[in-house]
Amino acid sequence: EAPTEKGNYRAFATVTDGEESATLSTTFEISTPKGTAYVYVSEDEEDVEYFKFTTPISSGKELERAVGRGSAKVYLTQDIEIESRLDFMLMGILDLDLNGHSITVKNEQQLFEVDGPFQGLRIFDTNTSGAGNGKIIRDNDSSDNGAFVSVLADGLFCLYGGSLCGNKRSQNGGAVVLATYGIFKQYGGSICDNETTGNGGGVYVPAGGKYTLYGGTVSGNKASNGGGIYCEDAVTISGGKITGNKATTANGGGIFIRTGTVTIENCEISGNTAKIDGGGIYNDGGTLTITDSKINGNGAGGGGGITHCNNTLNLSGCTVNDNTSGGTGGGIYVPQKNAPTINITGTEICNNTASANGGGISGGESTTNLNNNTLIDGNKAHKGGGVHGTQKINMAEGVVISNNTAGQDGGGVYLGDGQSGWAGLRMNGGEIHDNSAQYGGGVYYANNIKADSVVRGKIYDNTATGNGGGIWTAHRGDSNAFNIEGRIYGNTATNGAGGGIHHTHLCLPKLAEVLGAQCNQRLLKIHIVFGDVRAAGAEMRGHLSVEDLAA
Repeated sequence: EAPTEKGNYRAFATVTDGEESATLSTTFEISTPKGTAYVYVSEDEEDVEYFKFTTPISSGKELERAVGRGSAKVYLTQDIEIESRLDFMLMGILDLDLNGHSITVKNEQQLFEVDGPFQGLRIFDTNTSGAGNGKIIRDNDSSDNGAFVSVLADGLFCLYGGSLCGNKRSQNGGAVVLATYGIFKQYGGSICDNETTGNGGGVYVPAGGKYTLYGGTVSGNKASNGGGIYCEDAVTISGGKITGNKATTANGGGIFIRTGTVTIENCEISGNTAKIDGGGIYNDGGTLTITDSKINGNGAGGGGGITHCNNTLNLSGCTVNDNTSGGTGGGIYVPQKNAPTINITGTEICNNTASANGGGISGGESTTNLNNNTLIDGNKAHKGGGVHGTQKINMAEGVVISNNTAGQDGGGVYLGDGQSGWAGLRMNGGEIHDNSAQYGGGVYYANNIKADSVVRGKIYDNTATGNGGGIWTAHRGDSNAFNIEGRIYGNTATNGAGGGIHHTHLCLPKLAEVLGAQCNQRLLKIHIVFGDVRAAGAEMRGHLSVEDLAA
């Protein structure tokens, strides 16, 4: 239902269907007085808000006077310059329509300070001929400017359109700074090309602050930690894009998370970089849930896509693709000393690269749960082309680890090098196939094998240029270790031994089906230990049971 006041209005609505979204707009007229209206439709709030801009602004002085009077609904009629900070009255809400024009800030002070529960700032850009051109920019040579917007306790800032760009600071928050209990809601617009030597090149969220990203972009910003966003508390992201940001000296090119509960949904996090760890996301101690999002094309010294240090990481319906690491964890990296839980469901982790370990995932001491319809494909690393873990990896039915490459060990999966000296693969289903490495084309065990390790899925068509086309291990397990109840077939050790399995010290309580592969026109051999009985050089022909070897 349209407002009854006289004026010219424009209605906006954003419609999202899966990965596709569109912004719909229309203009309508109620009489002919000057003025524009912005109509925002909120699915979460289940209501419609009308913003009517009634006061034209043609200079910086006029904007200063409008802000000083308290509440105002203003729109720019031309580009303007600001020479001093804009101070709100005790009670006041400013609705500012950039209307396709720019505000150039010439001084070093912050532009807006929103303080208290009765103060608010809402910025729009409703230009009908070139929507998205409105912007607030900084034009001076200083690298120690104030923020564009500072939101103090219980203050509210909403960004619906326009850009906040080109600011340089030496303190936290290149464009927007929240204080404890400050609130920032971004529905659209852009926070871009800002820079700080502190944390949070685009947005800084301290403990107690609250930032929600519904749409728009955070792009091209730079900071020490958190090139795009730095948060020490809860952040909710349910749309938008975080792209091309950079952590210049430390961690979190796109987002740095200190603690709290962070949820990310329907968001693109791409093209971000970090000097040390976490090109896309660096999670230091928060609980992180990511759903239906893209973490693609990011880069860092470690954890090209995501670095996750503590607590729980949940990934569902995501893509973690084409990320690069100069060290460990091309797609996802868990530092070695930490032991969080990682749950991955229905997610693609593909074509990532790590110079050291874990092209797709480097799980550290974590328990890594790979659940239904997860694909880990085409990743590359020195060890653990697909997955590198030092503790425990659980695979469910429907998980595929394929076409990954390791320069040395574990083309599909590498297990070991952990502090406990034990590692386990519990393969309750799924497939490990067409991976390649020097040793252990499919799976490589570097440590002793955990008691509940099991293969119930399929390990096939993997290749080792040395030993162990399917599985390589030379370490011991106890009497309950490594039940093989699935199939290991079609694997090849081109210049070594153990096309199916290469082993010298392993208990195999169950061996359902292990098929050897041809190497130099002979059947490959395997060395297996059953308690104190050694069956050295036993040939593997089709179905082979423990009893056959023990006899």
